[in-house]
Amino acid sequence: MKALRMWTMTVLLGLSAILAGCGVSSSQALAKNNTDVGTHVQGKSPITKQAGTTTHGVKSLNETTINDLGPSPSVTAAEVVSQWKQANVAGGSPGAHMTPTVSASVHHAVNGAQLNTVTFVNATDGWVGGQGVLWHTTDGGAHFSVQYRGLQSIQSIDALNPSDVFAIGSSLHGTATRKIMSTINGGATWHYISVPGSVHRVDFLTAKIGYAIVGNANIGNTRLLRTEDGGQHWTIVHVPSAALEIGFAGPNNGWMYSYAGVLYHTTNSGMTWTTAIADLPSGFDFAQIRVVNSSNVWFLVAGMGGMSQQSYTVFHSTNGNSFTPVLALSTAGAGPAPGGVKHVPVGPGFDPGPMAAIGSSSAVVIGECPACGMGTVSMEATSDGGAHWTKSHTITGVQGIPTFHSLSFPSATDGWLVDGGFAGPSTLLHTTDGGQTWRPVYVTGHATPTEGISFVDATLGYGLGLPGDSGAVLITANSGHTWTQVGNLPLQLQGRDYGNVSPSPISFPTPTDGFVADRDGQVYHTQNGGKSFAEVDLPQVMGGYDTVYFANKNIGFAMSQFYPNRTEVTTNGGVQWKMFSAINLATAQDALAQQNVAPTLHTLIDAEAGNWVGSFGDIAWILGQNGQSYFQTTDGGREWTNYNFAPSQWPSPATMQFVNAKDGWMLSMNDALLHTTDGGKIWKVIG
Repeated sequence: MKALRMWTMTVLLGLSAILAGCGVSSSQALAKNNTDVGTHVQGKSPITKQAGTTTHGVKSLNETTINDLGPSPSVTAAEVVSQWKQANVAGGSPGAHMTPTVSASVHHAVNGAQLNTVTFVNATDGWVGGQGVLWHTTDGGAHFSVQYRGLQSIQSIDALNPSDVFAIGSSLHGTATRKIMSTINGGATWHYISVPGSVHRVDFLTAKIGYAIVGNANIGNTRLLRTEDGGQHWTIVHVPSAALEIGFAGPNNGWMYSYAGVLYHTTNSGMTWTTAIADLPSGFDFAQIRVVNSSNVWFLVAGMGGMSQQSYTVFHSTNGNSFTPVLALSTAGAGPAPGGVKHVPVGPGFDPGPMAAIGSSSAVVIGECPACGMGTVSMEATSDGGAHWTKSHTITGVQGIPTFHSLSFPSATDGWLVDGGFAGPSTLLHTTDGGQTWRPVYVTGHATPTEGISFVDATLGYGLGLPGDSGAVLITANSGHTWTQVGNLPLQLQGRDYGNVSPSPISFPTPTDGFVADRDGQVYHTQNGGKSFAEVDLPQVMGGYDTVYFANKNIGFAMSQFYPNRTEVTTNGGVQWKMFSAINLATAQDALAQQNVAPTLHTLIDAEAGNWVGSFGDIAWILGQNGQSYFQTTDGGREWTNYNFAPSQWPSPATMQFVNAKDGWMLSMNDALLHTTDGGKIWKVIG
């Protein structure tokens, strides 16, 4: 979803290079502007049209100097390059020198800023697992006690009753092996169960009899195992195709979804298997089997994905053998629902979330909407076996997107939801009315922006978006460690399927003056630190503007990722705008030649097949093509350092910003905010 950010970043900085050649430095001192626009009422901003003129006319980037829009002296690209060459001839060779590679790392919050899974066996007894922790409650969540704190990240919990519980844990050090943890006394003591392989799924029927999938499900290299002595010994269960998901109603009766895209059923502990559903998506590890009893089973399977969407279908069986589709989602981006399903109720969201089976007739399905803003989820419930479904409102208060093991409904009204993104803060939510309303029970960290960030200096920054509220405008005065909402964008539209695809939907060139691209496709301007906004008078463009970037108080531009040839540029703080055409990756890279840093940066772009570049004065950075590093210079391109991460440590940045040689931020693809104060050697997750 956010890969489009990377393409747009190069375009932005190509323009930034041109703007820098107009005589106005991007590191110019920031002037404070305290002029208010409109009146702030109850946290929502009025829509006022900002006065100004839009001038039209198309010029080639290589022909144009932006000075005709503002008072800057005329400086051509050739003159800038010539000046750069003269300066470097006087000061030494302009060639770049690559310093030794620096091993960079990500430091997560202590004792688990991320929760992964929840399960309740009744209204009072439940467990919550996450990064290095496992909690237990015996009073319905009024109090939680820590039963485990260590180096395992709890991925899923299988509780048979208040005493017998099994959990899957993965190492926080990034090793591939996943283990089974077990207790027979409600968690007073836990021990590891030895399993020949890394555990993918586990399903115990009694304290002694259980099944486990081990191996690599992503490539279909798995085995199904069975134990009859609590895990002391395991035997291989032969299956028609590699197992991805399992669910058993008893020691002998169970269902298995395979890598081949077939749901199988066994009544003799896997000695033989019969086909229950065929011709489903193959090679996808996105399925959930929820067993109520030997005849009542719920099955969710995901299909193809695209444009931040993924199709899915929910099936229900009342005899254990034949399955009927009862809920499905087909989208333009993801294609048809699995199984060629038609004429059934439409599922929630644009992506499948967790599913919970409450009884023979009742089930709950969570749907995600990544394009609506991180943490935006909704729910549908049925009480008649899937014939009819009741939709709930968007669930507010979540800090991330739920996993397939993050939902538990011990009864039709009593439910629990735990959520979390990449190493970010998580929230445990509780409902007592079947999901119509949710109450946060426990939050592990502070909420951080989900849509975009813009830092003015090493401490002051602005952010856009909260979980479930993509238009929230935030401010931080402590480098992003805590955020306070100061306002909202005027319009709150959830239907725009762009998601976090822009590298810069928000840009604050001064402590009070900022521009934001909203989901309605318009650009808004604030002069009072985000308290109120006025709409910027720009020509309409199909798809709307989704990116805005200001190099300083006067010079900035707005663009649409779908129509990059319609970029609007201003050199007088947004009073006037001019359109430029033929803006694409190649012309943006050519434009970078007007920067001092350009020659060596251009070499790296070619060498690393770079499509994402950032710069701030003499500082510049570019992602490495190995997918786990970035290169940075702090001296105008003379010296470059390669910051290399271990594969398990790479945070997959969607955007990146430095304000000096030491202070930088990343917003990851999963909306985690990271901060460095040593130039990039160590990145700490905020929240």
